[in-house]
Amino acid sequence: MPSRPATAVLAAGLLAALLVPPATAQPSATAGRGSQVDLEVQRFDVRLNDVQKPNDATGDRFSTLPFTGSGLTEPRLSVEFPFERWGEDHRIRITYAPLSTRGTGLPGAPIRYQGGTFAAGAPLDVTYRFDTWRATYSVPVFGADDPVAGWGLRAGGTLAVRDARIRLRQGAVEQDFTNVGPVPLLFVAARRTFAPGWTFEAEADAFPAPGGGGLFDGTARLRWQATRTVSVAAGVRHIEGGAVDPEFYNYFRSTAATVSVRVGF
Repeated sequence: MPSRPATAVLAAGLLAALLVPPATAQPSATAGRGSQVDLEVQRFDVRLNDVQKPNDATGDRFSTLPFTGSGLTEPRLSVEFPFERWGEDHRIRITYAPLSTRGTGLPGAPIRYQGGTFAAGAPLDVTYRFDTWRATYSVPVFGADDPVAGWGLRAGGTLAVRDARIRLRQGAVEQDFTNVGPVPLLFVAARRTFAPGWTFEAEADAFPAPGGGGLFDGTARLRWQATRTVSVAAGVRHIEGGAVDPEFYNYFRSTAATVSVRVGF
């Protein structure tokens, strides 16, 4: 479950949606049919973030949370462009999803990381980053994408480019690991309008990797169409995954409360 701060953000988002004057509401059948920009704010409660490099007896597995903390607030920006092909609504979405945290703490035991040794009891600065740029192509399933008449279901694929970094620094001792590269993901999405102006949405980028790694990034939210072109939403996002191989281990798990504003054109 989200932390108390995350729950507060979710409640505030729902309250904001309810307080928008109802006279401006439009049925969501008109929403999401053209190009749109979506800005989301996420308040994460990080449950797990374990790191080891190398992933063998010469490296120590440790949690970053005593150094960086478990609370994390990040924006997320998406731009989506629809176009018609074979009489169907195809879409391309570009997303920037940053995820970065940094902090200082006192190790309870020495940490061996990437050939360096960081002493216990001395301040250790830890930086963790896993930013992604994503390009998603999706199509309606079985040609159906009318959430007013029923469930709107979409499927496709996402090419994510990760920009990852884990840095440990203690006095003159520093070890910095960066990794930039592509991550192919499967994309699924569902939405349904259950009352005039109100829509339930759920979607996920996901792909398992050998050895227990991979990535799952899924969200569920409730959206209210404030005007014909502007909507607001509140919901929950869960991100989990990592990398597991002989050279490197990292596993991350977090749940976030989210609020967002979408503008259509």
